[in-house]
Amino acid sequence: WKAVLAIQLFLTNFAELVHGLTIPLGLSPLWSLAVEEHYYLLFPVVYLVLLKSNLSRGRQGALLGTACAVALMWRFVLMGHYHVFWNRVYIGTDTRLDSILFGAIMAIIANPVIDEFPALNRKWCCTAALVSVALLLATIAARGEFFRQTARYSIEGIALAPVFFYLVRYSDSWVTRRLEWKPLTTIGDLSYALYVFHYTVMFAVNTWVTTNPVATLVLTFAISCVLAELSRRFIERPAARLRNGILEKGRLAAIAEAVTTAS
Repeated sequence: WKAVLAIQLFLTNFAELVHGLTIPLGLSPLWSLAVEEHYYLLFPVVYLVLLKSNLSRGRQGALLGTACAVALMWRFVLMGHYHVFWNRVYIGTDTRLDSILFGAIMAIIANPVIDEFPALNRKWCCTAALVSVALLLATIAARGEFFRQTARYSIEGIALAPVFFYLVRYSDSWVTRRLEWKPLTTIGDLSYALYVFHYTVMFAVNTWVTTNPVATLVLTFAISCVLAELSRRFIERPAARLRNGILEKGRLAAIAEAVTTAS
């Protein structure tokens, strides 16, 4: 029950680091949801302070980039000096916030939708994206645990930026159009639920059905897709409607208050 409470409070990642506290089988992937929620609570406050400070977007990006550098150095300290178990770095909020922060920096200083970069032509952007893909593959191929839990996250965060920039800015490209293929976008819509469910499903298939790797892969994917679709229809969409209704009421109330104040 302590583990269940930790999950409900978005503390799964820290709960897994507490000796004697076991997260129920299959729910350990929720560590990443905890990191995301911590980020969503923290970043709006930080960004509001940056906006009120009247700093240029470039300086905002520099400050946030410094935070990413601090996270990188902290990972080196934990792995190199304190010799912590790799899982401490892998799931810690303090060690993984930069993975999301890189995207925020890109949105602020190099937004492919709203920013103009006359010096960047399509050829340069395509080349940068291809180099970045090669770099990403190299970081995946490298198996040394020290590198994987230190520099890898920073390299991948930086390398993803040119890829995203190209795909968003050149939506008419062959690659972007292939990625917008309906089966792929459907998987994208289901992706987080697939991530949450697949671990439990995989263990269930291995325990009660088969240990054959190919059969496990096929059954896990198929069953997880069904569960993800059920989640989308009966949990995510109703929750979204409830959220939108609350936001709309708040918006209308704010408009009414503004009208009353003006009159």
